[in-house]
Amino acid sequence: MVAAIGAGIVDDLPLRHTFITGGYAREMTIPAGVLIIGHIHKDESFSVVTKGHITVLTEHGVCDIHAPTTVFASPAGTKRIGYAHTETVWTTIHVTDETDPDRMIEVLTVPSYEEWVKLKGAVL
Repeated sequence: MVAAIGAGIVDDLPLRHTFITGGYAREMTIPAGVLIIGHIHKDESFSVVTKGHITVLTEHGVCDIHAPTTVFASPAGTKRIGYAHTETVWTTIHVTDETDPDRMIEVLTVPSYEEWVKLKGAVL
């Protein structure tokens, strides 16, 4: 994740990693006033916002999310941009056997839509 705070750029926000057999949850706390740009996810996943208020540009348009939310699905190929109006806690839940937090970006995402198309054989 990359977040812009005012004129500065933050490469990483603190993450909390939780693993179960075949699954992984990544919890991120986004400070108020931060614009965040997500990665392109290879596969579908679940998301839940447990704290805060964030406006997100999604595949369906602009969505205003107020916590707590129910779990919602994120399709494969999803890349989102969000603005946290208040401190926001967002958790994504993924199916994976990987247990190394340092490998999750590589395992779960692709760097570009061109790479996603190659991986999935999809059409943009």
